Amino acid sequence: MYKGLLKSDIDLNTLNIKDNDKIMLIGSAESLAVKPNNIVFVEDLSKEKIEQLNYKQNIIYEDQGIVNLGNTCYFNAVLQFLTSFDDLGECLKNMKLKNEFFLTNNKDILFNNFIQFSKTFGKSSEPYIPLELLKSFREVYPKFKSVNIKTKQYAQQDAEECLNAILTSLNEQSNSKIIDKLFSFKIVSQIKCIGNENGEKANINNDSTKSNDINEKSDTKNDTNAIKIEVTNDVKNDVKNDVKNDVKNDVKNDVKNDVTNDVTNDVTNEKQIEIVEEFHNKLICYMGTGSTPVTHMHEGIRLSMHEKITKKNSKDDKNYLYEKNAQLDSLPPYLIVHFLRFESKKIQETNKEVAIVTAKICRKVNFPETFDTYDFCSDKLKSELNIARQVLMQNNMVAFNQTEEKPSADEAGTSSTINNNAVASKDETKENKVYNSKETEKTIKMTSGEYELISVITHKGRNEDSGHYIAWKKMRAYFSDNNNNNSNSLNNNSSSLNNNNSNNNLNNSDNQPNLTNKKTRKPKDSFWLKMDDDKVSTHKYSTLDLYGGCSDYNIAILLLYKRKNLLISQSDIDK
Repeated sequence: MYKGLLKSDIDLNTLNIKDNDKIMLIGSAESLAVKPNNIVFVEDLSKEKIEQLNYKQNIIYEDQGIVNLGNTCYFNAVLQFLTSFDDLGECLKNMKLKNEFFLTNNKDILFNNFIQFSKTFGKSSEPYIPLELLKSFREVYPKFKSVNIKTKQYAQQDAEECLNAILTSLNEQSNSKIIDKLFSFKIVSQIKCIGNENGEKANINNDSTKSNDINEKSDTKNDTNAIKIEVTNDVKNDVKNDVKNDVKNDVKNDVKNDVTNDVTNDVTNEKQIEIVEEFHNKLICYMGTGSTPVTHMHEGIRLSMHEKITKKNSKDDKNYLYEKNAQLDSLPPYLIVHFLRFESKKIQETNKEVAIVTAKICRKVNFPETFDTYDFCSDKLKSELNIARQVLMQNNMVAFNQTEEKPSADEAGTSSTINNNAVASKDETKENKVYNSKETEKTIKMTSGEYELISVITHKGRNEDSGHYIAWKKMRAYFSDNNNNNSNSLNNNSSSLNNNNSNNNLNNSDNQPNLTNKKTRKPKDSFWLKMDDDKVSTHKYSTLDLYGGCSDYNIAILLLYKRKNLLISQSDIDK
């Protein structure tokens, strides 16, 4: 047997190798990997090339901040607010950038910069500098170019006004009206006139006619009395009977006419209810008054949808008081709720001039993480939501009954674990069959009217012209859509863990208790990102207090809710 190293260029004839000799080969028969010519590390790339690489690989940095360019926290907060979900960014990414030669006005330049922003933001861990975007935004909306006289810098602006300007610009420049598709919803209002400004009932135009009728009745009575005096005693009884019958008939006719006039007036007043259909992109939440304060978002929204307004009547050009009752007739994919915390006050100065100052309402108003819009919907919309709500209720009842039927760990002995494993294996096969059958069955995407909170803009300060705006974003991993997609894998993992625990219990039944039926709680708390310009930090939602109560702390101004969608099979609907 030959011992030694055989190199690749050696001549085997020179070796003393006989028939049936064994040669041991050590190594791999595959060819060696080719050494790359140019090795480039990510650290050596420029910022633009890193963004291009992340864009191709679809890598998103949720925690990318935005640099403050001088009292632009309102602008940064709105940008973070609109990038807390993917739909708007995906729509803008699919649009092509226009060449600079084809940009004819400032609105086209602004829209082009928004497309560029959607393609580059979130592709780097370094803070984003929105210099070109902010410059073009101020050119289109000169209000945001105002300068503070004292500091000689750009003045602080209202975040809600900035949001309105951005939404209007994107909707006008896009052919598909992306803002209407994402945020717009229809409100149906019933407006009824209830009186004038002095509190008197409106549409009382029949007073003169009623007074004329009364005068005519009195005249007829006087005429009958005159007739009675002139009539002789012989024919007095006959005339009396005739006059009585005539008067009775006249009175009956007058009463009938009065009743019919009143009924027709009531009918006309009912017909004066005006039905108005409007499209909005924000729900308004009032803060109430000192006598009737608002403590929850539901109360404030209800006040905005059921209110009394004054407007001029086109016929007599007078102000009348109207009662407005509004209901939601459609639900958008994303719902914005605006808290009206800023109110204008007139202050008389020493030189007898009146100055208008905006004051902030710091009242504490709670808002839910899951917002159910069912109570604010019209009857037509409620009938559509009832299908998904009934299916959801049935699924919750089944899940509740299954948890109640499971025996506790103390009641179950070690002898019953074998039977439980056999039953569990049968149940798993049944569930797999049902799951496979549901996979083949077509599902319908429906909504139950519930929304989940995904972003908040807060304000810290005394009025809208000062203070500081901060955006808060829910991390995408904690969206309900992602949790629903991972629910099957979580259930499979929990079942495998339970099976492993049961096998261990069979082997160590004398030393360890049975742990197969112990309930495991799924944590409901989500993580949020605090986007304070370019300073970003992570917080649990349970630790946040954004409801108000103190002007020197962050108070919610704008809320963004995402619609919860359910995938329902046709068999579940038929049930």
